[in-house]
Amino acid sequence: MRSLLIAVCELGVEDIMIVAHTNCGAQHMSGEGMVSDMLRLGVSADHIKMAHHCGIDFDQWLAGFGDTEEAVRKSVDVVRNHPVMPPHVRVAGFIMNSETGELLRVAD
Repeated sequence: MRSLLIAVCELGVEDIMIVAHTNCGAQHMSGEGMVSDMLRLGVSADHIKMAHHCGIDFDQWLAGFGDTEEAVRKSVDVVRNHPVMPPHVRVAGFIMNSETGELLRVAD
């Protein structure tokens, strides 16, 4: 949201496109799987424990999503209805086919 607000307020952006893609690897992520990957890649268990202590819930923070279209709709809703997003900004959502590059509009 920070980057979007900077683009709108400082750079004059009036249209925002939320674009997801088919066959997204993040679609089925889990916090547990990501923590396992972090450990495998050398992140210390103490640092992971510290992140938990600081309030990071990896299961919630790194959770994937099941339905790409619903995820795009939710993202569009969050951006469009953010309390400090200027009301004139147009926000639309799309899913790009990873194989063909075709864009399917899913949310206005």
